[in-house]
Amino acid sequence: MRREGHPVGTALRARARAAGRVRRPGEEGRAPILDLGLLKDRSIAGANLTLITVGAFSAGQVLLMTLYLQEGRGLSPLLTGLCFVPQVAGAFALAGRDRRGNDSMMREVA
Repeated sequence: MRREGHPVGTALRARARAAGRVRRPGEEGRAPILDLGLLKDRSIAGANLTLITVGAFSAGQVLLMTLYLQEGRGLSPLLTGLCFVPQVAGAFALAGRDRRGNDSMMREVA
């Protein structure tokens, strides 16, 4: 019987392998997954920082709301999950749309 490793250890090993595939500016070798030289551009670095911040706050909101619904309101895990259905449905409905309602936010800038 094969024993699986601890999830945290597995995630750390995967992260270490991925870090080996990231090439710093000026290094030679295989093509990188992510060229860190892109982060020298302030707009790209700012966009990444904004995305990480919004993602962290979104994850925190889901965690706190889940704890509130289960511990504060006494809902079961199933009912708690069902409380998030409208939020998920709205996210899927609006995914990929810009403010004007266009289908694709990815447009070529001339």
